[in-house]
Amino acid sequence: MNQWRSRGAARVLGRTSAALWALSISATSCGGRTGQGESLGGDAGSTEADGAGGVPEAGAEDAASAVDGAASQADGGGADATIAPDAAGTSPPAIGGDGYLTLDAGPYVFVGYVSSSVGGSSSTISLTYGATSFCASGVVGANETFNSWATAGFNVDQTQGTQATAKTLLLSASSITLAFSNQGGSPLMMQLIDQGYNYWCYPLTGASSPATIPLSSFNSQCWDDSGQAFTPGTPILAIQLEVPGSDSADTPYSFCFFGMTIQPLADAGVADAGVADAASLDEGGAGQDF
Repeated sequence: MNQWRSRGAARVLGRTSAALWALSISATSCGGRTGQGESLGGDAGSTEADGAGGVPEAGAEDAASAVDGAASQADGGGADATIAPDAAGTSPPAIGGDGYLTLDAGPYVFVGYVSSSVGGSSSTISLTYGATSFCASGVVGANETFNSWATAGFNVDQTQGTQATAKTLLLSASSITLAFSNQGGSPLMMQLIDQGYNYWCYPLTGASSPATIPLSSFNSQCWDDSGQAFTPGTPILAIQLEVPGSDSADTPYSFCFFGMTIQPLADAGVADAGVADAASLDEGGAGQDF
């Protein structure tokens, strides 16, 4: 059987220091730099949450591969060298040299660090970003229990700087329009993650860009829509693109994020919410220290 389904655990993007990409410098790519975050339980990188929302301790099985991502700021190349097939009606992100993203999505301005993660001992990822997009490529290793993946995305409400904590943001909207590419042709889905590491996903495999997705179409088991639908007004911590693994074959992948726009609910009352208004939209609960 060669199929995919998602796991009962969410991967949440993390960042502790503005110097994350300078940690463990291992290679040079596209004239920029390539770095690797620390494994689970460390001060930087991505974290994996189990089904109960807890964070496994460092040294757990696959911990060494849970964060195997790299990001590089390209000088004249990198992610921005890949052209979106169609990004009409969406807003591109602005990404700084440290990977800090600002995305004016209409009623919301999302701010946070771009990051990546993988699961499975043989999974790999290379994350690149330019001034207005980020891309990821690699291979998701096969896993008999479907416990393998590759993700790239960003926190939605995170201040810039050392020891920046990711916070939640109430997402009250009717739909999301996403500009992306899936040049690798792999399974691909978009995910909304909450502070308890619960997630709601939407399959993008075979979809055209830009794709407009009703928020109510995000489901906690999007491979067959048998889970819980996302409820507008739910606080979210991060937005991700994920390639899920197969139980029988490795999955090569290559995808890019080019922008996003939020279509508000008619009665949402969230007009022009942005960086200055983030505190009023925040649930008040800080996320994990990333």
